[in-house]
Amino acid sequence: PQGTTSPTRPVALTSWPSDTPRILDVSTPIFNHWRWKLDVYQGKSFDGGDDTDEIHFIFGGHGFTHCDAPCHMRMGASTIQELPNWGLDLFIHDASVIDFSDLTLPFPITRELIMERAANTYRPGDLMILRSDLTNKLGYESREWHLKAPNLEQEAAAWIAEQKPAGVC
Repeated sequence: PQGTTSPTRPVALTSWPSDTPRILDVSTPIFNHWRWKLDVYQGKSFDGGDDTDEIHFIFGGHGFTHCDAPCHMRMGASTIQELPNWGLDLFIHDASVIDFSDLTLPFPITRELIMERAANTYRPGDLMILRSDLTNKLGYESREWHLKAPNLEQEAAAWIAEQKPAGVC
């Protein structure tokens, strides 16, 4: 309750809807990272005479793969729990991938660039996925990851808002 972020384990489905969709895990692995601390400890254990064996994990919700609720950026806006279907509707949706992966990092995403790249791929109402391949190029553990990430210029963000996508990642 009152959470501004929620850890997620996103998957991509191909051939959806289908009786045999291909499921692809697209989440960031959870591990002890220089920026996001992960604590793992033994809870109850068979060795300790308990009737269950438990491992406990503690990590910040704003690390790894996560979803920011509207209340993360707007005071009084909805938490994840207050969104329809607890926010799951944001993740179960058709998506359009706008591909910037051929560009050299870092680069600005300008209004002109996103309009050009989205022209033949974005369908109104889809989730809009901005693909940079940042993690594929630098790795999860790189400190350069934060320095070389593409930046979304204000005019490009305004254009995205005008398109009314179901969500942006």
